[in-house]
Amino acid sequence: MDEVFGDENFCALITYRTSVPLTSVGLPGISDHIIWYAKQRAAYKFRDLFEFRDFGEKSRFTNIEFEDGERRGLTQQEQSQPASIPSSGRVFSVENLVSSDFTPSCTFSFTFEGIEFSATSDKSWKTHLEGMRKLAKASRISNSGRTLRYINSILTTTRLRSSRILGAIRLVMRTKHTWFKHIQR
Repeated sequence: MDEVFGDENFCALITYRTSVPLTSVGLPGISDHIIWYAKQRAAYKFRDLFEFRDFGEKSRFTNIEFEDGERRGLTQQEQSQPASIPSSGRVFSVENLVSSDFTPSCTFSFTFEGIEFSATSDKSWKTHLEGMRKLAKASRISNSGRTLRYINSILTTTRLRSSRILGAIRLVMRTKHTWFKHIQR
């Protein structure tokens, strides 16, 4: 790529995580790379990779959890005026833990809060048994009455994504020259 764009126009090597099939054998690849060049590095434009998620009215983030573990839905006032949400609370959504597909390794009964749950017919959970145990231990599962749901927090989502992006960028900046020297050999 240096021959095409010139090494002075290299911007970054971006590594991003891909999903790993649960049925993979051996050591699966868990990332892909984007090599970023600009026509003129001095004139390129950059915009952040993500935007903060909105919550309140017309949002799927309609619940709040407090430090003592109490959970409740946001009130109408809190949804229309997010500034009125208590600062000690963490806003979250609940998402389906049942996969739209079927994976044999993710088909099992799971006991949560003394109740046994199974994925619906011809479907499986989105994670394996050990993953479900970790979610339960981290208080990231909610009982919706008929099935289990995953708790997705705005702060958790934003922190994870931003830390992965910043970590990848730092790694790219440290290894940029080493990587190109290795490729040129």
